[in-house]
Amino acid sequence: MVSDRSFSITVPKYDNSGKKIPNRYFQKYVEKMSGHFGGVTVFPTVQGHWIGEGRSFVDKNYVLSASRDYDLISNQSEALKKDKKFIKELAKVVGVELGQASIFVETDLLDDVSFIRGRFREKLGKVS
Repeated sequence: MVSDRSFSITVPKYDNSGKKIPNRYFQKYVEKMSGHFGGVTVFPTVQGHWIGEGRSFVDKNYVLSASRDYDLISNQSEALKKDKKFIKELAKVVGVELGQASIFVETDLLDDVSFIRGRFREKLGKVS
């Protein structure tokens, strides 16, 4: 049995010259992750610090995160393999398109992932 996982990718907000990356790139990556996992959580501002090219860098980033409840999937090991491949391929696309030396990807083992059903409504009713 495969344990539930979360998958995240860190996407820079600024290119290597300090210019803001157009939002259309970020939106494309959000849509790709949502399409693959069925949804994505966006952490809008995450600061990263790294050392490379002989100097220190501090970056502002987005983190896109999605989780998978493998209990709902019949071929769990195949699904996990596809998810790992997807997130690494997305990181490669992000790195190439945004001119980055590398893109941080994280896959976390989780004790449990659950999506608890509510009741969808367009508008909230009056608060009692």
